[in-house]
Amino acid sequence: MLPDHERFRFHFGPYEQPSYEYGDIVECAARGEVEIIRQSDGRIPWPVGFPTGTGNRGRGTLILFDDLKLAIENESSQAVKYWFGVSVHTIAKWRKLLGVSRSNAGTKKLFESALRNDVDRAVKISKARQGKPRTGYTPPFEGRKHSTRSRKQMSQRRTGVLRRRPCEAWEDQLLQDQVSIHEVAKRTHRALRLVRERKQELGLPDGRSSEVRQQKKQ
Repeated sequence: MLPDHERFRFHFGPYEQPSYEYGDIVECAARGEVEIIRQSDGRIPWPVGFPTGTGNRGRGTLILFDDLKLAIENESSQAVKYWFGVSVHTIAKWRKLLGVSRSNAGTKKLFESALRNDVDRAVKISKARQGKPRTGYTPPFEGRKHSTRSRKQMSQRRTGVLRRRPCEAWEDQLLQDQVSIHEVAKRTHRALRLVRERKQELGLPDGRSSEVRQQKKQ
């Protein structure tokens, strides 16, 4: 991140407050003739005015003229916002009014400073880490290997050779005795899907066929 003195820096300044008195009529680039009614409380105090002949004075807004107009045309939005106290939305509106592109000379300077700062920071971090042992986060299982048996089983599961452990005789007997598949799954610690598949392999109804549902209804 850029330090404040770089992020809010004016590259084409300095910009100074003009001389004026309350009640003066000046030409604003955004609203035409305005009357100066007060002064802003920004880091660079600036005259605030209200359009003449409107009757309703209100608090007014900053007058777009003199050095403020030059800053809008040449400096980055962050710098103008910081020094003059203008919102980014107002700056964008003024830029559009004055025909200033989103990336003017000041904005380009800001991007160049940010890029240069990132490069310098990366170089400093790299130099500071040279010759020091690696610390911090280590990815899980780094440097570890699966056993030969584990690799063989994973290969068999991928190829379909080893889909599940073989069913024992007592498990098949439970299915033949018409024990509910939920009870069989609970006793054998198998998934319901595998229990249904085994019933189909044995030629037994799995409880989902239309014949079985019809028998239950009768």
